Amino acid sequence: MARQYLRALALEYGHIARIGPSDLITDDADIIRYMSGSRGHGYERSGWYTAFSQDSESANVFSTSDSAYHDRLRAQMIAGYGRKENPGFESSIDEQVTSLTNLIERKYLSAESETRRMDLGELISYFTLDVITDLTFGRAFGFLAKDGDVYEYLAAFSSTTLFTTLMSLSPSLRQFLSKRWLASIFGSTQGASVGFGKLTRLSAELVEKRVAGEEKSDMFGSFMRHGLTPRELQNSIILQLVAGSDTSASTIGGTLLHLITNPRVLQRLRDEMDAAVSTGKISRPVIQASEAKQLPYLQACIREGLRANVPLSAGFAKKVPKGGDTLAGRYVPGGTRIYHNTRGVLRNKDVFGEDVDTYRPERWLDDGTGGKETKRSEQRTRMLKDVDLNFGYGKWG
Repeated sequence: MARQYLRALALEYGHIARIGPSDLITDDADIIRYMSGSRGHGYERSGWYTAFSQDSESANVFSTSDSAYHDRLRAQMIAGYGRKENPGFESSIDEQVTSLTNLIERKYLSAESETRRMDLGELISYFTLDVITDLTFGRAFGFLAKDGDVYEYLAAFSSTTLFTTLMSLSPSLRQFLSKRWLASIFGSTQGASVGFGKLTRLSAELVEKRVAGEEKSDMFGSFMRHGLTPRELQNSIILQLVAGSDTSASTIGGTLLHLITNPRVLQRLRDEMDAAVSTGKISRPVIQASEAKQLPYLQACIREGLRANVPLSAGFAKKVPKGGDTLAGRYVPGGTRIYHNTRGVLRNKDVFGEDVDTYRPERWLDDGTGGKETKRSEQRTRMLKDVDLNFGYGKWG
C-alpha cells in the first residue's frame, strides 16, 4: 500500500508533493542531491533521523543532526569499511555464504520422495545478521548455525518497526517519550535476556574487552584506533545491526525472488556463470568480489535488484534553511521538511525506460548500436547515479 501511494504521489502531483502542513516529498534525484550535497546549501537533517537512536543521549552517525559531530564520526569510521584496516572483510562474508549454502544443502534440498519447505526470506535475514555480527563483533552470533532467531532479535525488530516509523514521522512524539518508556518498549535494558536488550549488553561487553586491551584488525578495531569513545563505539555497533542487516536482507531477498521467478533472466545469468567457471575465471567455493565485477550480466542483475528492491522507500527528510529556498521554480519556506521518495526516483520512466515495473537487467547493458552509443552511455551514468542514492549522497551520505 505504501509503495503504491508513493508512486501515485509522483504521477498525480509531480516531482514535489505536499504530504503535511510543513512536509513535502520529492522523487527528483537532482533536488535530493542538491539538498544532500557536500556544499549542503544550508540544508540540515530534520527530526526524522532522531528515531534511529536508542535515546536522546545515544546519537550515532546516522541519527545526529549536528553537522560537526556527524563529520567527525564519519571521518573516524570510514576506514573501518575498507580492506586496508579490515583485511578480513571479504573472507568473513565468504564464510557466511558457505554457511548459508551448507544449511540449504543439509536441511532443505527436496527429493522425489520428499518436498522440504524453505523460507528463503528468513534464511537471508539469518545470513545478513551473521555477516554483520561477524564483521562488527568479530564473531557471528550463529543465526545460520541455529537456523533460528538468536536472542529473538528479529521478533523484537519486527514488533518495533511501526513504533520507529511513528517516531520518525513525529519528532515531538520522540521527545515526549522518556528513556524509561523507550527502554520498556524496545526491550533495550541491558538486563534483558533477549531482543535489543541482549544485544545492547553484548555490545557493552565487547566495548569493555576492547578498551581493556583486546586488539583485532577488524571494523571495531579501526573505530577504536581512530578515536571513537566507548559510548560512541557502542552506539555504532547497534547502528550496524539495526541499519545494516534489515536493508541488506530485503534487497538480497527481493533480488533472488526476481531471479527465481524469471526463468529467462536466471538462465542467462547461469550461462554467464557456467562459462566463467569453465574458463577458470571464478574461484571455488565462493566467487571473489574482483571476479564478480568482471561478469557484466551478474552486475546488471545486482544493479537492477537495487533499483527494483529499494531498501528504504522514503524518508531521509532534510530541513529547508532559514529564509527558504526555490526548488523546481517553487518557493519553499524555511523549516519545511522534504522527504526523499527513493522508490519514485528509481521508477522514473525518463531515466529507466517505460518498463520500470519490470525486473529487466538488460537495461544496464550498453547496446553499442552506432550513433546511440554515446547517448546510451550518458543515460547509464545517470541510472548509476540515481541507484547509488540508496546508499546516501554527499554530506549526509
